[in-house]
Order: sequence, then C-alpha cells, then structure tokens
Amino acid sequence: MSGLGFPWVAAAAIAASTGSSVLPLWFNRRAPGQKVDTTLIVNETEPILIRNLAEFQAGRISRQAALDVFDQAWAYIRAACGDAAMGNPGRACIRDRQAGGRWDWFAAYRTPIETAPDPAAEMILPAGGAAGGLLIPAALIAAALML
Repeated sequence: MSGLGFPWVAAAAIAASTGSSVLPLWFNRRAPGQKVDTTLIVNETEPILIRNLAEFQAGRISRQAALDVFDQAWAYIRAACGDAAMGNPGRACIRDRQAGGRWDWFAAYRTPIETAPDPAAEMILPAGGAAGGLLIPAALIAAALML
C-alpha cells in the first residue's frame, strides 16, 4: 500500500456508501493550520518568559514587574490560543502550559519568581538613600569650612 493511510480509506468508504465525496471536508479541515498557528503563538511568547525570568534573577527587574510580565504573557496565550477559531489545538495550547500541564509554564517561569528572594529589593540603598547617606558628611564638611 502506498502512503495512503486510514483517513483516505475511511473517506473513500464513506464516499462510496453515501454517493458523495467527503474529500472537500477532508481538505478544508482546519486542525493542521490551527496547530501551526498555536505553535507560532507559544514560540513567540516563551522567549519573552525566559528573558523575563533571567532579568529577574539578575536583579534587573523587581519581583512585581516580573510577575506582571508573566501574567500579561499568560493572558495573551489564553486569548490567542483560546480564540474559538483555534479549536482543539488552541485548547491543548492552554492546557499543556497551565499549572500541572505537560509543559507547565507556571512551574518553569512564574513559581521561581514568586518563591525566590527579590534581587532588586536587596539592592535598596541604606536608610536615607545615597543622597541622604552623603548629606550628613557633606554638611559636616561645609560646617568645618566655615570655621
């Protein structure tokens, strides 16, 4: 048998039994295109989440900013993949990446932000900040110069 598999055999059997052709239905099915589209959506979004986590871990953005980026990306995934036109591939796109899913983006990209110390918060200047910390010595020097 050539490369024709079960779907073609089933289509031929249905067409023979009903006297009509189901080939237009087979060729117009949308699942392959939906799968490509949802894959593009996640392939564009995941690098943003990877970079977001790296920026947080490096202390370049705060915990809240990093969580906001994740939440915005997740809202985009839910909206884009959840569009009714995406069908089953769209539902799988969300299900596979939600908490507990096959590729759990929450465990990979949100939980590490939630549970880690906030590197940006640890870089807070001492009381009075840099300017306040230098204000007292500067005032003492100015007072000494007036004497």
